[in-house]
Amino acid sequence: MNAKRILISLAGIAVCCGVILAANYGLGPVAQQRAEAEQLKIMQLLTGGETFTKQDYAGDDENIRAVYATETGYLIETVTKGYADDITMWVGVSSEGEVNGVMVRDMHETAGLGLRAFTDGEFFIQTMGAAGDLEVGTNADAITGATVTSRALVKGINSACAFVTGAEIESGATEWEG
Repeated sequence: MNAKRILISLAGIAVCCGVILAANYGLGPVAQQRAEAEQLKIMQLLTGGETFTKQDYAGDDENIRAVYATETGYLIETVTKGYADDITMWVGVSSEGEVNGVMVRDMHETAGLGLRAFTDGEFFIQTMGAAGDLEVGTNADAITGATVTSRALVKGINSACAFVTGAEIESGATEWEG
């Protein structure tokens, strides 16, 4: 019995040591790598910006969750209601109010339809240079089979531009008849 207790104790000590080592050496570099990768993504969305400073947002637009200012514009995190759930995006907007880049950060839309927003470059290319005046079916083509998702994405992009320019946006961009 003593040998069994000793083995269990040694196994417990080994697990604790592993956790401590992972916390000190493994998680630190991983967290740093994630932060650096995120910084690179931000810089790609808003070229010319080197330092991003989070600003307090106390505006009325419920689609805006966070605002980061830089020398050349803003990176704005938006959350809009898609077909299945909320869609979180980062939108890079120049100081002049034009879209420089868009990245979907999180969404849970229908596989094969709305989820294509993660990879549909054509949809996002048409938003480049827009100034908050996008409307699906008018000057923006929807992702095939994902009109509601497309409208939600456009709503987030328009909100980001409106933050920079001070323009008003339409609130019903994700409503549909049905």
